[in-house]
Amino acid sequence: MKKGSRFIIAAVLGAALFTGCSLTANAMTGARSFKQEPDEAGAAVTGRSDAATVTTGGEGIVFDTPDLADITFSIQTEDKSASTAQEKNSETVDAVMAVLHDSGVEDRNIKTRGYDLYPTYDYSQNTPRLTGYVVTTRIAVTDRSIDETGRLLTAIVAAGANGIDNVSYRCSGYEEDYEEALRKAVAAARKKAEVLAEASGKELGEVSVITEGYQDTTYRSNTVNRSYAKEMFDTAVTEEAAAASVAVMPGEAQITAQVTVTFYLK
Repeated sequence: MKKGSRFIIAAVLGAALFTGCSLTANAMTGARSFKQEPDEAGAAVTGRSDAATVTTGGEGIVFDTPDLADITFSIQTEDKSASTAQEKNSETVDAVMAVLHDSGVEDRNIKTRGYDLYPTYDYSQNTPRLTGYVVTTRIAVTDRSIDETGRLLTAIVAAGANGIDNVSYRCSGYEEDYEEALRKAVAAARKKAEVLAEASGKELGEVSVITEGYQDTTYRSNTVNRSYAKEMFDTAVTEEAAAASVAVMPGEAQITAQVTVTFYLK
């Protein structure tokens, strides 16, 4: 056989061997091509991972009137003796606690926020002179009804509290309000996505991903829900108590929800 003929035969055999190996490799590795299959609605579903999408953000706002209040107050006593200052402070704290319990405040709604003892000095001379000690106890009372708050402020001051540090407001229906805000946020995101889809000549498809944004829990109550609040505080305030109470104006609470939504385009 001529040398040139041997080269031609070898080339043909090599090509056949290469083709056979390729077919075998495809079978072994499970290689396959994607095929469009109609879903129940008749739309084509493909195995492509690069489907067109649009992502928008939405915000929902719900307004509510706070029906609960948190009170933070302090009791400060002073004496030349540190131990006597502590004793005076403890006596006043006990008197205030008695008023709180008599007013129906449970222990779970009372929390000691701080306790300080420090010396005081007279700096009028060249050398500072120790004059005594100051003891301060800070107490927080949570989830009181708005109608009760003014009366409670008056009562604890009468019992010996000499510092009102803060009054903040909460909504017993916060969870329901936030859920409604979420619904509004998703609807807002969808509306923007529909405009973008139409502008690009597409139709809006199903949701791909929803991400919840930052949640401000300023007005959330941790111990009272709306039904419990109504049962707990649904009592009439006497005219005498109303006349002696501090006026409390909670204003209006703004509860906001934010979402980011990705939609498929078709």
